[in-house]
Amino acid sequence: MITPALFLLIYLGLFLYSGSALGVGLVVAGGVLLVTALVGFCGLYRLLGIHTNQPNEQL
Repeated sequence: MITPALFLLIYLGLFLYSGSALGVGLVVAGGVLLVTALVGFCGLYRLLGIHTNQPNEQL
């Protein structure tokens, strides 16, 4: 789900803190969140071994 907070991070990074390390970090964080939302896959979950799907019950 794409949220307004994602666009806020990118906006702050590009316009308010442009040219600083904080600005670059905000743009990178916003970009990662945007790609994760568009693709529907979070690589951090895989690295941490988190599974959000429910296992199928065997009858």
